[in-house]
Amino acid sequence: MSLPAIWFRRLHRWLAGTISAGLLMALVSGAALSWNATSCHVQEWVAEEDALTLSVAEVVIDLESSFSALDEMKVDACGQWTVTGQRQNGAYGSWGLRPSNCELSHAPTTANWVKWMTSLHRSLFMGTLGRIFVGLTAGLFLLLLVTGALLTLKVHGLAGRGTGLWHVDMGLLVLVPCAMMAFTGVAMSAHRFGLWPDAPPLNAHAGMVEQRVLPASQFEVFENMHLVALQNLKWPFALEEGEWFEVRLKDGTHLEVDALSGDIISKQVPAMSQRSLNWLGAVHTGEAHWFWSVLWLFSSACALALGWTGFNIWNARRATKSKRVEMLDADADVEIVVASQGGTTWAIAEQWTKVFEGNGIRVNLCAMEAFRPNLACRRMVFMAATYGQGEAPEHLWSWKDLLSTWEFHPDARGVVVALGDKKYRHFAQFGHDLAEELAGLQEFPVLLHKVHRRTDADLLLGWQRTLGHLKLPDLALNVSNEWRNQRETFQVVERTSAGQMVWLRFRSVVSIEKQIESGDLMAVCPPEGNHERMYSLSMFEDQNTGMCVRIKRGGECSTWLDSLEVGNMIDARILKNPKFHFDIPKHGGRTTFICNGSGIGPFLGMIESLPDDARATLVWGVKERNHTRFAEDILSQALNRGALTRLEVVTSKEATNNLKHVQDVFCYDADLASTALSGQGRVMICGSLAMARDIETMFQESHNEAFQAARSEGRWQSDCY
Repeated sequence: MSLPAIWFRRLHRWLAGTISAGLLMALVSGAALSWNATSCHVQEWVAEEDALTLSVAEVVIDLESSFSALDEMKVDACGQWTVTGQRQNGAYGSWGLRPSNCELSHAPTTANWVKWMTSLHRSLFMGTLGRIFVGLTAGLFLLLLVTGALLTLKVHGLAGRGTGLWHVDMGLLVLVPCAMMAFTGVAMSAHRFGLWPDAPPLNAHAGMVEQRVLPASQFEVFENMHLVALQNLKWPFALEEGEWFEVRLKDGTHLEVDALSGDIISKQVPAMSQRSLNWLGAVHTGEAHWFWSVLWLFSSACALALGWTGFNIWNARRATKSKRVEMLDADADVEIVVASQGGTTWAIAEQWTKVFEGNGIRVNLCAMEAFRPNLACRRMVFMAATYGQGEAPEHLWSWKDLLSTWEFHPDARGVVVALGDKKYRHFAQFGHDLAEELAGLQEFPVLLHKVHRRTDADLLLGWQRTLGHLKLPDLALNVSNEWRNQRETFQVVERTSAGQMVWLRFRSVVSIEKQIESGDLMAVCPPEGNHERMYSLSMFEDQNTGMCVRIKRGGECSTWLDSLEVGNMIDARILKNPKFHFDIPKHGGRTTFICNGSGIGPFLGMIESLPDDARATLVWGVKERNHTRFAEDILSQALNRGALTRLEVVTSKEATNNLKHVQDVFCYDADLASTALSGQGRVMICGSLAMARDIETMFQESHNEAFQAARSEGRWQSDCY
């Protein structure tokens, strides 16, 4: 049994709080040192251009002409050479060296701010105690990254798309670089305190040294040694028997070269553990390559931003944690119960409460963890925010135990407004589960309405369905100014009845500035009605719009629309619905349109807009074949020009080959299902929510990998209610 996400989140939060101070200083100083390392690499590129073709012997020849005695020659991380010795004029000291022409200058020095930042980064100016603290901080930072990755996997899954949360998306972006940065830091601290596995170097001793005397510039080992490989060269105290040159290469190899003959006396090659440590150290400091220094600079900046976004998330949740956690004392007509992760669902609940109370309907508004049903109240609204791919809010991880203590009035009714994001496989799963559990309590009648990313269109529809289910009067719900659009006047130019459906085609009386696309919504309200209904639109080449309306017995809006005749005028608002706009598949991919009943509404305009030879497929479920006659002209033209190559009309009352439902077509013809998702194929579904669920279940069972890929890449679009 896997642990709930709350445990990963609590550990992640605790780790962040524990190491915040130390990590802040380490990241700030690390970013500064990364900048310095990057600038050093720029200088190193210039220096290496001079040293690429030079051998050590060539440089020694030039130095011997400028110095009467030499002590040491070394290169720093920036590729700047320093030589120490006594000049021909008797001056002793250290000078900067340009190897290409043996030009001497002032010895390079390390800037004071770099020394200061290095000390802060290593030990926080606290010596050994500080080094221990920094090492522990690096280790806990690594654990912080692991818990963050596990939490993201648990909550958001492996969708392969952004979550829309800066903290999560940025964390995933720099997860691996930050983990490497932390691990290399832990390795260096472990070596500092003797915890890194240490092995002695591999020693190779020469045999007899030849009795000959050569100048250092003629040593074979120096002639064959490129200057770019050298880290440090120390001259012997005197050029006599028993003395030697000490040579250290950048790969960690240590040589002792006889001062007279130039033969190698001993050679020490670092063991694998030491070489690994050296490489990790060079990577951590950015000295190994400019790529690492630039990566650390970027990762440190992102990690600082993650700290800020994480603090904001924590602060926002802390601010809303105690919000309305106590039940109000007054008797209420409606109880609104909020289960929210970050607090945004509270704003929706408070808006609904304001509308209810403004119309004389008393409301109790409280958090779900504090809710205890009022036996005198018969109407409940539960606003349940799903976190990620199916998680309940963290403070409600044991919500099922809470439900077991609830008892409602025998005639009580409820609505669950489930908020989530359709990019996750288990869209609004917490709300769905909550509705199922509530339905099992005393045969409690529950209406479930899912809302995609708090879109106003979904919320307004949920409001209307809530009023109907709870048997409340029609009330107007204000929507955001961004979503509210100016009303336009349309004239009916075509009307065709088709069983329990009516097809209406409109033209705009005046020019509309807004561009309308098939899949957008038309919000209409009957003359004596108090709230709007929304219908999916088709947009045609002649700039007319069309919609298909299912006539619902007793339905105020659908009955009024059915009564319209050609020439009648209506006022309506056009609402953009970009999540259901049609994009022609790329790279030869095909489109499969799936609908039942009035779900054909937005597809007719999309099909008309298809290019010739688009080879699309339409699967349409109706009760009787003659219910499709209003669409015959458009579909026939599309078939003739190859825009459609397959049209499957499934009739529930006139079933052939036992095909009564839309999903039966895909079960009967397995090739149709595989073709729909092959390559860059796109699937669009419109109609009843039950039909959409059956289609998704069928594809999951038979073509799950392709189905999940289509969902994650945005090639599976559904607009169903």
